Amino acid sequence: MTIGTIKKVVAGYLGVNLYQLNSRSRLKRIALARQIAMFYSYCVGNTHMEVGKRFKRDHTNVTHAVRKIKEWRECDPEIRAMLEGIEDEYPVLKKEAVVC
Repeated sequence: MTIGTIKKVVAGYLGVNLYQLNSRSRLKRIALARQIAMFYSYCVGNTHMEVGKRFKRDHTNVTHAVRKIKEWRECDPEIRAMLEGIEDEYPVLKKEAVVC
């Protein structure tokens, strides 16, 4: 799955548009959607640098996003349910997220 496809999937599932996902916005729902999209983009085999470039962010932002989503998946039932919902609709992401 490409980064562009992942962006569309996550944006659609979480109710944000691609412009918002690519924006500099720090609104919680937009930032969370962006972090989830970065997480899945990394998990499907892209480097931090590649993901950062596609999101117009530094690779350290990607590192932070991946770490936070992994952490939240473990301890936040709401985030876990959100991720499971995305993965139920797009099983390829579930397989990749297990590896990540």
